[in-house]
Amino acid sequence: MADALHGLAGLGLCLLMAARVRMLRAGATSRSLWVALAVLGLVQVLQVDAVYRGAEHALGHPGSAALLTHGLTVLAAAATLSLHISLDPDRAAGRGRRHLLWAGAALATMLAAFALSPPSAVPAALARRSEYYDATVPSAVTWAAYLSYLSWSLAGMFGATRRFAAQAPAGPLRTGLRLGAAGIGVGFGYVVLKVVVVGTWLAGQGPSVVRFDAVSEAVVLSCSLLLIGTGSAYEAISARLTRVRRRATRRRSLRRLQPLAQILQLSPAGGYSLPVDGDQQRLICQVTDIRDAQRSLRGFIDPTVLRRAEAVARAAGVAGDQAGALAEAAALELARRAKARGERPRPSVLQPPAGGRDLDEEVRCLERLAAAYHHPFVWAYVDCDDNVAQPLAS
Repeated sequence: MADALHGLAGLGLCLLMAARVRMLRAGATSRSLWVALAVLGLVQVLQVDAVYRGAEHALGHPGSAALLTHGLTVLAAAATLSLHISLDPDRAAGRGRRHLLWAGAALATMLAAFALSPPSAVPAALARRSEYYDATVPSAVTWAAYLSYLSWSLAGMFGATRRFAAQAPAGPLRTGLRLGAAGIGVGFGYVVLKVVVVGTWLAGQGPSVVRFDAVSEAVVLSCSLLLIGTGSAYEAISARLTRVRRRATRRRSLRRLQPLAQILQLSPAGGYSLPVDGDQQRLICQVTDIRDAQRSLRGFIDPTVLRRAEAVARAAGVAGDQAGALAEAAALELARRAKARGERPRPSVLQPPAGGRDLDEEVRCLERLAAAYHHPFVWAYVDCDDNVAQPLAS
């Protein structure tokens, strides 16, 4: 289970960074974040037992693969903390590159402790565990340096991300920052877990917690990296989904307005006076042509017919905007038939068709009108003998 979680988390994070490789060209800030998350994904892949054993065999010394993963984690934390500090210049004053000195000190301590007293063999309890512990002082020093820097950097990142989230406008950016802060908060669970496990090994009871440590570490790290990775990409993912939804909405609107365009003898897919480029342009052209057709039929509509159609619709139990849409559809169909019969228009006293404040609202208005055209009331009303000749009756 632990290997599966590490592998999935690492592979998922690496794939996410591969999909967002454009961040490398977006500036120093985005580049630092990309590198940090890609390194964390690599660390997770190294936690898979087969990969870990291969790395240790290549390095040629027991415990060297664990030192490698810890060192890479420190570098990723330092890069991320540097990014947070660069985005918060007010709090960066006086701190300079101090955080990099702390990262360098932690790495130097870890390397020195390992070099002065390198492990001679992997404890039997860790034969299938992609981590290294023992009860020696050098191991304790290595873990102390690693966890001290990690907890300090996580605290800095957590505070900075919380501040950025509070200052960000409501929306995907704030949500992404909150997800990132939650992931960093979960990362503290990893530090607490390691403190407990290292203490257990120093007390001589380490082998009894190997399985608990493996599963708990995999769960905590997977959750933490999932939240951090999702938070870092949330704004981009949200923007992409918004574009997909808008494209789907435009295509649906084109399909819904097509019957109305056909009734008004407009071309549903082309023949516009404006150049057509993509669904949005087609929708704009279709809305424009439908409104032009409505204006051309205003001289064939008798206002009394429009008012009477709405009154009949309301008497039939239709309420709200639906009654107005049915009346407009009925009057428009009567006007279309009058024009087709060759009747002459007269000066119109009707106001121009009510539209929306923007394209989306305009489309909704026309969708209601298009839907009304298929309502049985409209065709029953216009086919009634008393109404056929009414548009220009005087």
